[in-house]
Amino acid sequence: MIESLGAIDTTAFLRARFQLDDGSTVKVGAFTMNAPHNRDGAECETASCQFDDTRTVAGIVTVGMNSGGMWFSGTVAPWLSE
Repeated sequence: MIESLGAIDTTAFLRARFQLDDGSTVKVGAFTMNAPHNRDGAECETASCQFDDTRTVAGIVTVGMNSGGMWFSGTVAPWLSE
């Protein structure tokens, strides 16, 4: 239920600041790709494997809650190539 989502703490996700075109800043988190949920890095047997495989940060997003539920808005990461 939407009401139960109100307790979600997004501070750990929104841990960076990104400057917008108008000069203001917004708290953002990383939107990733090539990072499946099925193993979440568990395929790594060594610490070096885990830290060397940073996956792909594909976008920068912010999230919030409103009466419709949780929303996100963002953009493609500026360093991501085609």
